[in-house]
Amino acid sequence: MAAGKKLGRFELQRMKDEGKKAVWITAYDYWTAYFGEQAGMDMLLVG
Repeated sequence: MAAGKKLGRFELQRMKDEGKKAVWITAYDYWTAYFGEQAGMDMLLVG
């Protein structure tokens, strides 16, 4: 996944239907979120 590409619920459902795995992380601070986005994580949970 390209950095900065936004995924919505329909894209996530399509990935699930196609058997593709999504990479999710929880970011507790700015730097974790920043580097997670730069690394191309599919979903970032901030909090």
